[in-house]
Amino acid sequence: MSYAQNHPGTTQRGVALIVLLALVSAVLVGLLLTVASGSSIETERGKRTATALAKAKEGLIAYAVAVQPDTDAKRPGELPCPDLNNDGQAELLCFNNSQRLGRLPWKTLGLSDLRDADGERLRYALSTNFQRRNFNQCDTPGGATCLNSETPGTITVRDASGM
Repeated sequence: MSYAQNHPGTTQRGVALIVLLALVSAVLVGLLLTVASGSSIETERGKRTATALAKAKEGLIAYAVAVQPDTDAKRPGELPCPDLNNDGQAELLCFNNSQRLGRLPWKTLGLSDLRDADGERLRYALSTNFQRRNFNQCDTPGGATCLNSETPGTITVRDASGM
């Protein structure tokens, strides 16, 4: 008579171990699949947001290089004020700091209604040095009030710790 016949629980312990390993493996495979599908969703969301930002950049550059016929200002590089009431149109004036932070003025830029992956309209902040004026600030070419590649921005981005 064999040992397994005298001790029936011995064969059961081996089967239980195999079942336990199969169960743990199934759980691990499920977790890996969940993480993999989650990361592909995040990648797709990132692509949608990146596409919207790229279109916004193109629209802002096109606006900045165009000379606007409705004003005496002839400073290429000026940018529109933000949209403060979420209608897609740039506000006419934005002298205060609070008026230079709003939504991207997509209608003013001739763009479609751009949104990020969460369906939110894009935020837009305007540096004081680049805001559009109703008068020509560039009296002398190359002067301090002219826009050029050396014109500094006035916006500093900091993290939550202030760095």
